This record gives sequence, C-alpha cells and structure tokens, in this order.
Amino acid sequence: MIGFQFFAPADPQPRNSPEDASRFLQIRVRANSPVVAPILGFLVRNKKGETIFGSNSARENHPLPALEPGEERTFGFRLTLPRLASGTYSISVGIADGTLNDYKMCDYIEDALTFAVDNGARLVEGYIELACRAVVIHRS
Repeated sequence: MIGFQFFAPADPQPRNSPEDASRFLQIRVRANSPVVAPILGFLVRNKKGETIFGSNSARENHPLPALEPGEERTFGFRLTLPRLASGTYSISVGIADGTLNDYKMCDYIEDALTFAVDNGARLVEGYIELACRAVVIHRS
C-alpha cells in the first residue's frame, strides 16, 4: 500500500469526523508480485486498540481486479460512520490475496490513519450510538 486518505466525499481534505457523517476511505496499492484475487480491508479501533468495526471488499461482495507486478490502483470504501463516542480512532488497512476463508496477507499497516470525534455535550454511552427512533404502540 502506497497511500491512503479518509475524507468527506465533498471535501478531499482529511478532517475531524462529525457525528453521522458520510466518509470515504481511499487506499492506493502497488503490486510487487501478482495478486490474483485481491481483498482490500480496514479496521477502525478506539484508543484502547479495541476494534469498533471494519469491512473488506470480499465481505461487501465486491470482487477486485487482479494486480500485475508494478501495477498501481486506487480503491475505496464509502461508509456512514455511526455516532461514535468522543475520542481518537485509528484506521488500519490491509490487502490480501485469496478468499475470505483462504488468503495470504500481502500488506497490512496498523494505525495508518487517525481521526478524532468530539460530540461536545452530547454523551454517547458505550462505543457507538445506533440510529434509533422511539415508536408508540397503541393497544386497544
């Protein structure tokens, strides 16, 4: 992996992440050897190193094209962040060759990027606050 960015889709400059924000994780790779079935993935962790969430191209059912030695490509993930507790988070990125059940890691960068969340006075209990709406059920 030769480059990565985490940004709002309308703003290509990385910045702090407001609550419920759409973000784009862009990862640029260069193959040193053939990668027949690339799987690109990421993990978001809190300051304690606990994984909060993550995904990869195979899990998202989005096969990536094979890479030849010396070939460079840019891939990305568009995601909507859940409302995270205030704090600093890191994003680790990796690329593997194979399938979800049988793969070989090609490259992995721990804590490649960091971003901060500041919810101000709004308290988020636990790690994330899920979008939820109260519903009134009437009994007759």
